[in-house]
Amino acid sequence: MNNNSKNIVTNFDFNKVNSEDFLMNNNSKNIVINFDFNEVNSAVLRNAQIYLYKKNINNNKIIVITPNKFKYLFSNADYLAVVNPKWVNDMYPTMLEYLGDRQQKYYVESGLEEKCLKKLSEYFSEFEYIRVYVFFDVSTFQASERNTFKWYKLQFNNLKQMILDKSLYMNFSDEESLLTRIQIDGLKKFLQYQGLKIIIRTRNFKNKQVQRNSNFSVLSNLAQEFIKRGIFVLNLGCPLLSLNIENELYFEYDHSMPFEEELALCEHANACIMTAEAGLFTGFAASNINIIQIDEEWSVLNPVVNVNLFETRKKIGIDDIDIRNFLMNNDFLGAVDFVTTNLTSLKRLDKNVFNKQMPDILFL
Repeated sequence: MNNNSKNIVTNFDFNKVNSEDFLMNNNSKNIVINFDFNEVNSAVLRNAQIYLYKKNINNNKIIVITPNKFKYLFSNADYLAVVNPKWVNDMYPTMLEYLGDRQQKYYVESGLEEKCLKKLSEYFSEFEYIRVYVFFDVSTFQASERNTFKWYKLQFNNLKQMILDKSLYMNFSDEESLLTRIQIDGLKKFLQYQGLKIIIRTRNFKNKQVQRNSNFSVLSNLAQEFIKRGIFVLNLGCPLLSLNIENELYFEYDHSMPFEEELALCEHANACIMTAEAGLFTGFAASNINIIQIDEEWSVLNPVVNVNLFETRKKIGIDDIDIRNFLMNNDFLGAVDFVTTNLTSLKRLDKNVFNKQMPDILFL
């Protein structure tokens, strides 16, 4: 481990963390935490913790070690320490299918953690490092009770507050800059299309929470009806569920794009369809896009958590379209008619209300 860091705390000894030292000390410290390799959605919840810490205390600098793909999920940090891609290669898709402790295997035992800390010491002569898992709350620098549902109730309420305060994930890329960066012809065609556009975010894992994989029948029927109405449909997946559609107004892309690029594409669509049960829904719910709701939120289905992010978005002025009642009756024509009627009148927040500075990036 890095000898320049004054203190290293792992998930096994959170009791070493003196929360008063982090919350009350007037001397600013560099606090390093890590991307939780076990679950991507936890990055969004961690970002909400950082937001509340910055809002309520803000006496230390927060640095997050993160893969490039997910760096902007930590938009409220001070610094993003981006992992050298040579150290991770194509680890992420393989990692998600592993059903054991992903962080222990791919971050700790692989030596990746040690490499990152060693490189980070070239940027900071002193820092304190906490290897974070679930049940550690950066907003208070305290370990929480190991009760899963109580933990997620707290975290979804944190996320709800972040959304209510309009500290959202924002896209700052216009169409021209996106076209310059994106070299896939189908994506360029989508961006340049002058008609209505919808993105469908699909997922199709072999091992990981397969019960939450996308429903082929529902999405295929919806996509084909949209296409009949001259609406361009872009299917993005990681991993992708192919809808087996061949049409000039349809393109599907099994991608490994960074979150900010996928978000930029979504903001250039009129609306996005995605499951609300998984698949990084929390990140897109905390953004300024319009969502077509096809199922219930995990955080609503769970009676202990009971946090409704769609209602939260509505309170701050972001419109979504709910077609669940149509889908319950397999009324795909009715669902698409309803969407088409409302698609051009959906409201989003004016970007001028945002004055958000993105974190500085450090390359490890």
